[in-house]
Amino acid sequence: MKKTIGIVLMVALTASLAFAAGQAEAATGTPEVSIFWRVGAYPIGADNPIVQEIERRSGVRPVFQNVPWSGYADRLNLAVASGDLADIVMNVGPANAIVQQWASEGVFLPLDELLRNAPNITGRVPADVMESMVFDDGNTYWIPRLWVAPHIFLMRDDLLDRYGVSAPQTLDEFYEAGKVIRDGLRRDGHDDAYAYGGFGFMTWSRWISAAFDLPINQFKLIDGQWRYTTTVPESRQWVEYLKRLHDEGIMDPEFLILNPSQGRERLYQGRIAMAGMRIDDVVRANDIFSRAGSDARIGAYAPPRSADGIGGYTYGNPLNEEGVGFWMAASIPASSRNAEAAMQLMDYMISEDGTTLAFWGREGIEHQRTADGRYEWLIPVEEREQLGLPLYVNFLTGEPRYGEALDDPWSDEAEEIYSVISDAVYRDYLVVPPSNERMRELTADLGTFVNENIVNFITGARPIGEFNQFIAEWERRGGTQLLEELTREMERRGQYSACGAQRVRALLTRFGGGRR
Repeated sequence: MKKTIGIVLMVALTASLAFAAGQAEAATGTPEVSIFWRVGAYPIGADNPIVQEIERRSGVRPVFQNVPWSGYADRLNLAVASGDLADIVMNVGPANAIVQQWASEGVFLPLDELLRNAPNITGRVPADVMESMVFDDGNTYWIPRLWVAPHIFLMRDDLLDRYGVSAPQTLDEFYEAGKVIRDGLRRDGHDDAYAYGGFGFMTWSRWISAAFDLPINQFKLIDGQWRYTTTVPESRQWVEYLKRLHDEGIMDPEFLILNPSQGRERLYQGRIAMAGMRIDDVVRANDIFSRAGSDARIGAYAPPRSADGIGGYTYGNPLNEEGVGFWMAASIPASSRNAEAAMQLMDYMISEDGTTLAFWGREGIEHQRTADGRYEWLIPVEEREQLGLPLYVNFLTGEPRYGEALDDPWSDEAEEIYSVISDAVYRDYLVVPPSNERMRELTADLGTFVNENIVNFITGARPIGEFNQFIAEWERRGGTQLLEELTREMERRGQYSACGAQRVRALLTRFGGGRR
């Protein structure tokens, strides 16, 4: 009974909102489309001149809901549960089990029919990335927010120079460099400084697991069977490597718990010498150092690999051979009052004109073109932030480099950093695993269980000698069933069979998951 009343109230609320929106559109003649997307330091309002220009050029009025990045996922979950969804919802896309579940439950509209009238989306999104959007039922529910993977390995070049250390290229060199830097920091009285650290430990230490050929928390084809790479006996090797960094004081022990601002602050302060972060951390930090007259300098490098050259960065979303993939994706909820206008707006935003406007603003006002064809800002960073430039107005982009927060992704410094990234990706794993309801249920519980145990092994809270016991526990908790379900899903899609290993290798390579 309560559920029925809730549905009636939800329908009534949706109808009233649609009626109010219809009245507004009738008064202006311009369809209005709401957008669930994050905000920066300043809200993006109707009086924003960039938003007004987007409306003029696209024929659709965008209304940003200004969701804080802190707690974004919680706000999205609440919106889905209440049924009070915007016309366009930015979410993490098909690599996420929760979003897959929402698609299967009818929360999002299938977009294939609407895409027939979206030439910019179909023309500007690489075909292999677009194909990776296709869901279990053969429909497309996500429009990718294109990016070039921005992850990079950072080193404080000034600290490496101070302690006579060359940039390490292998795991062994990384360990030896870590000891030298650790000892140098201690001699200089910096007892609270470390050779290696950062934030988001489970994300930003995964290059180490890739160097052991077993990328953390991924599915990989091993000896003709799908395995979960964190729960095979050989994974103990990279866990032990991280434990050695932790136990010997090379790694900041608070790396395991720091948030982004805390980790970045330690890098800027010289309290960590090496870290995995993002390309904008390089540019912004060096700008801060330059303005302060400091000799400090951060360099961008490929992550150290094994002695055999195995390793690189792993990503949860597909990257094609050009390094283009997606971070976040746009969906149109089934409750949208104007799906056609939502698609019209998205198609404009991903166009060349829309992409440029949403990143650089208006030519002659926010930016100008130089004689050599480059872009140049005409307003200071404070004014750009107030306008939501260059990142926050830009919820879909047809230029992958605009997917991140660099003030100028075409600067000489950015070009140098991107050249480092281009050969720094590990691809030997299944990037977007097929999923079903049971797999999603199992993944939610098992993911937390795995991560907690990995951290406990590294800190010594759980003896490393119990690693095989941990694997057996994972299997009993549903890990074995998860792998069985994955194999069935792959077979059902014709992507894998006992005799189909070569076919699946070709598939992985195509979508950024095969050994180079």
